[in-house]
Amino acid sequence: MRISIDTISKTIEVEQDVKLKDLIKNLKSMFPNREWEEFSLKTTTTIQNWSYPIYYSEYIGQYPQKQWWQSPVCYEDLRNF
Repeated sequence: MRISIDTISKTIEVEQDVKLKDLIKNLKSMFPNREWEEFSLKTTTTIQNWSYPIYYSEYIGQYPQKQWWQSPVCYEDLRNF
């Protein structure tokens, strides 16, 4: 694995495909005080066939389910959920 690290612009470039586990392991060994978390990873790959992208956003979850014997769900209950 060949890694290029620019400490001035705080970027990391990887020459070829690499497993994330191996990349993080190497970064932890090179930066023992977790300085690598401030760096950004440069990408040079263009995604082909971008016809159906999947967007991940924060998972909010479902509305709280109440049993038939409990009081109904109020708007205030949902805001604090």
